[in-house]
Formats: sequence, structure tokens, C-alpha cells
Amino acid sequence: MSAIDTSAYLDRLGVSAAQPSAAELARLHAAHVERVPFETLDRPRGITPDESLTRIVTQGRGGICFHLNGAFMLLLQELGYQVSMHAAGVQSGYNPNPVGANGTHNVLTVSGLHHALNPGGRWILDVGSGEGFHRPLPLLPGTYQQGPFTYRVRPSDARAGDWRIDYDARESCSGVDFSPEPVDPAQFGTVFDRLADHEMSIFFIYGWVKRHHATGFDELIGCQLSRVGLDGRTTRALTTAEEYLGALSEIFGLRLAHLPADARHDVWRRFHHNWTTRDFRKDMFPSRT
Repeated sequence: MSAIDTSAYLDRLGVSAAQPSAAELARLHAAHVERVPFETLDRPRGITPDESLTRIVTQGRGGICFHLNGAFMLLLQELGYQVSMHAAGVQSGYNPNPVGANGTHNVLTVSGLHHALNPGGRWILDVGSGEGFHRPLPLLPGTYQQGPFTYRVRPSDARAGDWRIDYDARESCSGVDFSPEPVDPAQFGTVFDRLADHEMSIFFIYGWVKRHHATGFDELIGCQLSRVGLDGRTTRALTTAEEYLGALSEIFGLRLAHLPADARHDVWRRFHHNWTTRDFRKDMFPSRT
């Protein structure tokens, strides 16, 4: 038995163990973003990598960047990868101006995996945003195509020495800035508490669920289900508990099996109530209304 239940984690991802390589790392990253969603269906109290492992592997849940990248880091370490975590920040519709690597997000890097397209052997990973790159990007300035989406890696404008990933224009995030210095995952606990209870409480009010697929991403906000891909965004409303819980299970892999049936329906009732009685656009963009 390993320090973590590697077999159970890999079962969640639908992959088997293999020797570290650039190709295997890409396979693990793609499996993680497809099968373990970004989600805020509840307000967790802990975000340590160990607590995140329990959430992801034992309960079959997802989480936010701190959960997802933290747990994935432990898995990669156990599989023999040279991996580190880095403070980051996301520019998006919610934060329309570049925020720099302010620690409200995190990313991972893996080193020592040389490839013809990446002779330096360093890679950028992020399984914690619900959108963005499907497979690792070289930590090397350049423009990279993944399916219908284009990403650019370049030096950050926010601080000398930092890095920037520009997202595809069809995505809701404009990009991510991150610091090259490794950090301890423990430093994000206070940041998470502040974000979850104040600046980003809207994510927990409406319930935000996102997961990658090979040609884009699926997104559920409140009772609005969207798919973003080559042809842009298509959206439909979920009007019943059966539709909502069915989407969680069939699209996002969130069966909520650790909850009794009445508690699963409480999830629907809570977000349906908030979606139908509040003004999402006003909550999301208070300065624009």
C-alpha cells in the first residue's frame, strides 16, 4: 500500500499506472480534467492535499483549484514525477483586469520530462480551473494548439520573472499569471477562507460546476447548463431536480453517492431557489448594474 491510495485515485481517473513520461503526464492531466470537475456544491472546511484526496477519491467529488491541484500533486509525487506548486491569479469576467500571481489560484509544474517540442523538460499543469488547456503546456514561450483552442505562454506583464498563460478567446478566463517559485500548499488555507466567505462567495451561492472535454468545456451555473466549444457557447435551462441531478451525474461525474437521496435533492432545491429568487448578473457584476 502506497502513502496514498494510488490505485483508487487512478480508478477515479480511468487510467492505469505507468512510468513517468511526457506522454503519460498528458494522459493523466487529460483524464483528471475530464473526470474530476471544478465544483462549488458545498463550502468545504479544509483544502489540504490530504483532505482533498478524501474528497476526490473517497467521496467521488471535485473541488476548486486548491483541492484539485493539491490532490493531483500528491498523486504525481507518488507516481515519481518532479512536481511543484506555484501561486497564481486568474484574469476573467469576474476579475477583468490582470491580477498577477496573487495566490488566489495555483498551478503545478513538472520538470525533467524532455520532449522534442520541449527540450527543457518543464511543463505547466492546471487541473483546477474547469477550463483552459486540456493537456500540459511546455514552460516555454510560444503558441500552442490543443484541439480548437489556442494558448500562449509568455513572460508576465505583472511582475518580472513571472509567467503568463493567455487562454483562447472563446473561454471565460482571459488567462493566468503564475510565479516560478515553489510554494507550500498550506499557504492557501487563509486565502480560501477569505475567498469562499467574501470575494467569491457567489460561487457557493449558485453552485458552479465545470469540466473539460477534448474540444472545450461544460459549465453549470445555478440552473443554467452550457457547453463551450468550436462553435461557441450553447445554453439550456434545467427546470427539475431530475434534470439537474442527472446533469451532475452524467456530464460531470458527480453522483453524490456519499449523500442520502433527500440531501441530494436539497442540493437542487438550494441552487434552484437562489437561481430563481436572486439576480445572478447583478450578483456577478454589481458595478455594471
